Amino acid sequence: FVDFARWMTESSDNAAGVKVPSTDGQLDFTRMLSKRLPWPSVEVDELGCMHAVIPGPAGAPAIAMLAHVDTSPQFTGEGVEPIVHRQWDGQPISLPNGNLTLDPAEMPGLQRVAALKDTIITASGDTLLGADDKSGVALLFAVARRLLRLSPEERGATVELVFNTDEEIGLISASKLEFVSDVIAGYTFDGEEFAQVDTETWHAEGCELHVQGVSVHPGYAKGNLVHAAALAAHFVTEVHRGAENDTAIGVPASTA
Repeated sequence: FVDFARWMTESSDNAAGVKVPSTDGQLDFTRMLSKRLPWPSVEVDELGCMHAVIPGPAGAPAIAMLAHVDTSPQFTGEGVEPIVHRQWDGQPISLPNGNLTLDPAEMPGLQRVAALKDTIITASGDTLLGADDKSGVALLFAVARRLLRLSPEERGATVELVFNTDEEIGLISASKLEFVSDVIAGYTFDGEEFAQVDTETWHAEGCELHVQGVSVHPGYAKGNLVHAAALAAHFVTEVHRGAENDTAIGVPASTA
């Protein structure tokens, strides 16, 4: 993981959809991954996604395991220096850069980890760590190493490992992805909780909305003037009100 985290694979909102992957660093990374292990079958497709197929017994079904290689463009992923804290005792961690302190008392996620007294890895304070989703990439590499030590008969199924690009800026490659194998099910390794499996998630989509009001002279504005900010606020309120009555698979919808 530490080695993977140091690679600059930040995606770019500005290049989203213009080119895939949106940054060259992602393509460099997936090409490196394709040479990292003695894959029985491997390719990097036109989207910059790496596909490695580890065959199971003849006639066995195929499943896919996926992790995305890009990191969020909301904060820099360049010059990442991971810091390994072995047998962390749960005390606040002062990071060397950025004048930041990670305090479990203020961070519920750290509270859960503190009780384990295990090794954790942080960034140095002035970059993302990139655990979303380099941790998933590292995990799948551990799975791959174990599978490669087994015979096809012992694997039980054919496994296609996919390391996809541009997830952080709208699932761009995932929406166009074509598996190499005849996959019957797929599992994405990109989560937060320990030992948690999500069978469904909300799909987050974005849009850019331009609101134009109606400008009227104050002398006869009553009933005619439309304030753009008030109109935008009304629109957002109606979106949320409508979502309260929507359901997906019997689960109430939510908006953010």
